[in-house]
Amino acid sequence: MSARGGAAADVAHAAEDPRFRPLLRVLGVFTGVAVAVSGTIGSGIFRTPGIVASQLGDPVAILVLWVAGTLVFLCGALTYGELGSRRPESGGLFPYIRLAYGPGPGFVYGWLFALIIGPAPAATLAVVFGEYGERLGLAPDVSLRLPGLGLVAPEPGKVLAGGAVLLFTAIILAGVRWGARVQNALVVAKVLGLLALVGAAFLREPAPGAGATFGGAARFELGLLAAAALAFQSVIWAFDGFSDPLKVGEEIRDPGRNVPRALVGGVLVIGGVYLLVNAAILWALPLAETARSNLPAAEAALRLFGDRGDEMVAALAIVSVLGTLQTSLLANPRISYSMARAGLHFAAFRRVSEGGTPVVATLFNSALAFGIALSGTFDQLLALVAFALALGEVAAAGSLFVFRRRHPDVTPAFRVPLYPAVPVVFLAVHAAVIVSMLLLRPGEAAVGSVVVAVAAVTYLIWRRAAPSAVAAGTGP
Repeated sequence: MSARGGAAADVAHAAEDPRFRPLLRVLGVFTGVAVAVSGTIGSGIFRTPGIVASQLGDPVAILVLWVAGTLVFLCGALTYGELGSRRPESGGLFPYIRLAYGPGPGFVYGWLFALIIGPAPAATLAVVFGEYGERLGLAPDVSLRLPGLGLVAPEPGKVLAGGAVLLFTAIILAGVRWGARVQNALVVAKVLGLLALVGAAFLREPAPGAGATFGGAARFELGLLAAAALAFQSVIWAFDGFSDPLKVGEEIRDPGRNVPRALVGGVLVIGGVYLLVNAAILWALPLAETARSNLPAAEAALRLFGDRGDEMVAALAIVSVLGTLQTSLLANPRISYSMARAGLHFAAFRRVSEGGTPVVATLFNSALAFGIALSGTFDQLLALVAFALALGEVAAAGSLFVFRRRHPDVTPAFRVPLYPAVPVVFLAVHAAVIVSMLLLRPGEAAVGSVVVAVAAVTYLIWRRAAPSAVAAGTGP
């Protein structure tokens, strides 16, 4: 496959201007797995078990659902693994959408990601960290007032949230190696903390009524199949982030082999942790209590450790959320960088520091996350693009069929086993999510469609304003 408009273009840019140096290929498989795990396991695991329990009401069905979710995303990891092996390029799903369908769809996906899909979840994570930090008394005193200016001091939690964004941005700007070290340390602490909670649960007697069904669940009103479909949406969102190794694909050593390993290894770790945490909660709490709780992990810890359980889970949530925030701020700017390299973003976003950080792209992403966190508008923004995000997953997975048909002579280091069944499973599930959103959330789907249409019109304006840049980055 041609590298025009892709990673090889960095060499030419570096010759023209040292600011356009290539990204550094310095990350190992462990860091790749850590990117997937840290980018996925955030605050959701502390809330999702209660939502799923309220919808299914059967411990066996709940665990089967998480196993099924792991298998579906294993299909996704294998599918994306071949994409990453065929063309190891940083930038997440953007390069594959652009190369398969043209610069227009790539522009739409890339700009939605750069402006909303990337920074809005980062802002959410920062605010969740601020809330937990305030709960533990970590938030600073911001009671200072300046008389006569009418200034209102920001909420302590939001100060903490903004500080976290600034701190991690500074670490990432120091270089990709520093960012990877901090991320790896946080993901190890996160996984060990969750496993410690699981181990503590199973060392004690099961809760009275553990294992019994919960009669008030949605399955008794909608039927098991409909309730499972509803609950599976929560499982899908809980796995969001599993493809993050693709965002740093060309920075992983021997990417043709190690990117697939990072994707598959990440999904296996994520699925294993989710299954164990849910099993521990089901062991430690009656199912009806789990279904009623917004934070069932905290309720389980309270039963296991008494009054200190709440503080322990809050501390674990802080570590978990910080790890995901750091990964988000590290990996997401690669989409803007990749877009600039393809002529679909401003040229300044191609600039890379000596430490391997796309500087302008990182500052842009962090500034948006910082502003959204302080404004508190992230929930509304996420609702706007949820539909577009699902479309992006379908488009990226479908690009594998395009590449195999377009380049039958290419033999990558990794090929999807059981093709085409494996990518079809992943595609079918996400297509079902899109259909369910159209049926159950038509308002959000309509707004998401309008946002996509606006981005498409913006592309037409961009193409007219910079035709040579777009043409130079169209790829094969």
